[in-house]
Amino acid sequence: MKNKRGSSTLVAITFLSTISFLLLLYIKKHGSDVRKIKDRAKTYLCFQHYHLSTLDLIKLVNNSNVTIKAAHTVQMLSVTPATAPIRATAKATIKAAELAQVYFLQHYRVSLLEYISHKKYCSTLAIPLLIKAIPYQYSGVGFSRNWDHTTKLKSKKKWKILIKGKYMAIKSSYSIKDQYQKAKMLETKEIKALSYWSQFFGALSYQ
Repeated sequence: MKNKRGSSTLVAITFLSTISFLLLLYIKKHGSDVRKIKDRAKTYLCFQHYHLSTLDLIKLVNNSNVTIKAAHTVQMLSVTPATAPIRATAKATIKAAELAQVYFLQHYRVSLLEYISHKKYCSTLAIPLLIKAIPYQYSGVGFSRNWDHTTKLKSKKKWKILIKGKYMAIKSSYSIKDQYQKAKMLETKEIKALSYWSQFFGALSYQ
């Protein structure tokens, strides 16, 4: 009788162990799926913020470049008593537009930094590379300038970014024709996350 009870107990334990093991596998599998879904959502939110913020910055800077170009043309008028007030106004307009552009750049950097730091959607190690992912040359807090005071573009007019999560990454490419027009997004696609170390950094390249 005791042997029968012992056998029944052993069978029950084995059965429960098997069920528990299968349950753990199920939880592990679906838990991994949930983590991947969350990671994908966070990666897209990081990309969305970079994309919208960067296109807004380029739009603001390039619109003000049109104003600077027009004011510079006026400033190049011959110096006469009649043109002196106009040239002075043009000079003040250029100065104000340049200061506005510096403000746009600083606001963009701070906004990107705060968003990434507070929302935790992007790796904080990606911040320096994402901040550099704009088509302008700059030094310190301001832009490098052309002879007519408009912002100087980088020599390569196309650039790519790669925003990585733990399980996937978003690769996107952009182009810009000159310092007066809007930037265009050429392509966006999902790719598999790369090596362990590279997943912490947003890749950046220019063409």
